Amino acid sequence: MRDLRVSTSDVELSQNYKNAMIALDACDYDQALVLLQKELEGDASKEVYYALAQAYFAKEDKVRAIKSLIDAVRLDKLYHEAFALLGDCYYSTKQGIPAIESYAQAVAINPQDEQYMQKLVDVVSVFQFKKANPNLKGVLIECLACDNIDVHFFGRPWLSMVSRDATIGPFYKLSKCKNYAAFKKHIQSFPNCDGLIEPFFLTGFGRFIILDYTFEVWCGYIRRYLLESIVEEKSLFSDPEDIDLITCALSRYCFFTDYVMDASPEEVALVAKLEKRVLATKNPKLSDLACLACYQRIYNLDNAGDIYKNLQGGDHVSQILKTQIEEYQTQDKIKDKIEALTVIHDNVSSAVREQYENFPYPRWTVASRHAFNKDVVRELQKGGVKILNAGCGTGKEAIQMAYTFPDAEITAVDLSRSSLAYGIFKAEQMGIKNITFKQADIMELGGLDEQYDYIASAGVLHHLKDPKAGWKILYDLLKPNGLMRIALYSRHARWAVNDARSVIQNKNIGSDAQSIRDFRKNIKTHLKHKSIKNIEHFFDYYALPECRDLLFHVQEHQFDLIEIKEILDTFGLEFLQFYLTEDLIRKYKTHNPDDESATNLESWAAWEEKNPNLFASMYTFWCRKT
Repeated sequence: MRDLRVSTSDVELSQNYKNAMIALDACDYDQALVLLQKELEGDASKEVYYALAQAYFAKEDKVRAIKSLIDAVRLDKLYHEAFALLGDCYYSTKQGIPAIESYAQAVAINPQDEQYMQKLVDVVSVFQFKKANPNLKGVLIECLACDNIDVHFFGRPWLSMVSRDATIGPFYKLSKCKNYAAFKKHIQSFPNCDGLIEPFFLTGFGRFIILDYTFEVWCGYIRRYLLESIVEEKSLFSDPEDIDLITCALSRYCFFTDYVMDASPEEVALVAKLEKRVLATKNPKLSDLACLACYQRIYNLDNAGDIYKNLQGGDHVSQILKTQIEEYQTQDKIKDKIEALTVIHDNVSSAVREQYENFPYPRWTVASRHAFNKDVVRELQKGGVKILNAGCGTGKEAIQMAYTFPDAEITAVDLSRSSLAYGIFKAEQMGIKNITFKQADIMELGGLDEQYDYIASAGVLHHLKDPKAGWKILYDLLKPNGLMRIALYSRHARWAVNDARSVIQNKNIGSDAQSIRDFRKNIKTHLKHKSIKNIEHFFDYYALPECRDLLFHVQEHQFDLIEIKEILDTFGLEFLQFYLTEDLIRKYKTHNPDDESATNLESWAAWEEKNPNLFASMYTFWCRKT
């Protein structure tokens, strides 16, 4: 349990209280409760109530913990530690709204605590809101503005609040327009576009993927309308400088999704005019540059270096554009310095490498600091552990492991230098020192004279020419009793993806950026409604590199649980646990009472037959070398 106790240096501590703290630290919660209850007889302080709550929380007595915390904040309405623990209590008892209110109070009182912010964002992320609470939005703006908060799943609640907001909501209703002509007619009926400069909207825009194709269409409409107005030099806002705010925010979204939105021929012509205008000067208008950045990577411009020098940056909105140029230049330099651990001879590995050089995967900005499963990986918390991340991509998983195992020695390998460069850049940005990134082919790792305590290979083996052979190579690198985390595609869950891949192959549709955009634009002519709706529930559908990975991959194998069981048995790997939510595992156990440990893969296979989308995000599991 996280120690949330505040300093009590300004309180005269009794011996009972000091002994209770010693008991808490020793996890002797019954003794702590006895001492604290005795302390209440003479000192009903906030610290005593808070310590009581800690002990009750540890004993799973959430009702008494909540009561004690309410007493604590009654005595001190600015007691942010108590509000945070109150949020933990409510969240653990599935009381979402009170948890949100408690975490929001903690953030409002102490906005410097990023742990409070992360907890608030995490609990809000499972909600959609019918009404936008102004106070909650104000606190969430603080969270969204913090670069260290993982907001990956925040898109749905964010959009629910944006769409119902009195300021920007009327603009978002135009997402229902059937085409751009209808959208333009309606938006021109507004006196101005000031409603687009809504702080909550602007702060979140481009920080995460929005799992909603209607939102993407609306963004396309907004982008085109801004482009036309900027090229024609028409004013849209009461304050002319507000155009900078919306274009920079929109450019962040377009850059993050790697320009997945298609552009009409009319837009392409206007973009050419705008690009010519931007190239003609070392210091273009910010709105011109930002609007161009909504359509293409501005770091490729011939005058990108001069533009970078002249951008104000810092706290100014222009930092969004400055970052796009700066990060590319930094990563480009990193690429040349990456050490090759193995050669890449295999033709399939070479094709996969080329794909990820052009489409580094995955797109991310903040890596979660949560351990994947504390019970499974607890034994790896000791120092001196050696970890291999086989197929690290852009480094997100490796950095998550570095957070979880700060004393471990982590080697992260991948085929793509572009992906590795991003991982190295992010690790340096976050001050992480215990990862060594190298270029390597898993199929060539057999000659490595190393043994690892933990090997993670998520979403990688199914892209090899021979996944089982690659898995065997990793198995041989694992120490006896070592842990392995594997993630493989489910054949059952990817039925709609398979429909798309069949169409792409049969119609000989290309896998370049424009072909992917064209396929998405015309998807209704390619697939049935049921398949489209399933695909639209994948995060990967909404960014170009991810869509390339999802539907257009150069090499893909799929599995079922019986096949996986046979491979585990052949290698002598013990299946430990799936990476699923507690609710899903609990539901499985309810319907499979004979499998108390939830490790019978034959039972899981039967359960998946009834729930084909259960492993839509892959079979992700831990196993142990016996």
